[in-house]
Amino acid sequence: MKQKTATADKSSRSIYNHSITSVLRALGKAGVTNAMAREIMQSMRVDISPITISIQVGAGKRADVSRGTPAPLSKTELKTLLGKAPLPAAKPAQSSTSKSSTSK
Repeated sequence: MKQKTATADKSSRSIYNHSITSVLRALGKAGVTNAMAREIMQSMRVDISPITISIQVGAGKRADVSRGTPAPLSKTELKTLLGKAPLPAAKPAQSSTSKSSTSK
């Protein structure tokens, strides 16, 4: 049995035997940001428009099936793909000090 790899097949433009766009929708469904999806595609040497990435990731987040269904990635496949992008930088914590109003 041939093992699936996490490399893009340039002849058919697929990842894990799924279309690139359906994989992008699956990434969006998993909560991946556009920037992370771009990093994943770059790491796999997939040449795809940033607009296409944005549209397909957004469709996955919104469960917009008019663009097609997300790829049914296994947990292992999704974990492998997510490992190809750096985690987003943590946002600095907001100061919880509140301004107190003084009455005169």
